[in-house]
Amino acid sequence: MPAEGHYRPVKSKCRTVVITPQTDNAVSAISVRKISCRTARRWLRSYATTGRGPLTRWRCRRRSHDRGLSHTDLRCTSRGRVIVAALS
Repeated sequence: MPAEGHYRPVKSKCRTVVITPQTDNAVSAISVRKISCRTARRWLRSYATTGRGPLTRWRCRRRSHDRGLSHTDLRCTSRGRVIVAALS
C-alpha cells in the first residue's frame, strides 16, 4: 500500500533515473503499464528537465509533498499506457 497521498504503483517497476549526477535530482519509484521501462525512463528524463515529455497525447497529474524529503508524485496516462513516478 503506498503512503498516503502517493499514486498507486502500476504493473512493472523500473530503475531510478538520475537527472543531475552527484545531487538528489532524480526520478524514482517508477512503475509502468503497457510501455517499456526504457521508453518511460527516457520520457521521464525529458519531463524532469523540460516540464513536458517528448511523447505527445499524454495527460499528467502531479502532487507535491513538502514533509520529509520534498518530492512531486507524477501519474501520466496515454491510450492505456501509464507511468507513475516520484520527482525529486
